[in-house]
Amino acid sequence: MAQLDCKEEIIVDLFAGIGYFVLPFLVKIDGGMLHIHGNVIDSEESSWLEYVVKTITNIAKSEGLCWQISVEHLERVKWYGPHIRHLVADLSCKKL
Repeated sequence: MAQLDCKEEIIVDLFAGIGYFVLPFLVKIDGGMLHIHGNVIDSEESSWLEYVVKTITNIAKSEGLCWQISVEHLERVKWYGPHIRHLVADLSCKKL
């Protein structure tokens, strides 16, 4: 899947929400930016961010990619409900 030519395409994962199905379609085999959205209990922001990085790293490894995954920015978009924030994690994915 990672070898498909998806240049100039916008790929959106509206099913799993964390990239399980779209990571193999990355436009650049050498990496890029991923913007991961989630609704998270405010006291669990740090653990959610760690989970996202670990999950994306594992997905990349399962596709045979050796990447360095790092958090560039965490945007607290809005309150979704009491103690629940809508977050966007901007992850940099660089080929090692």
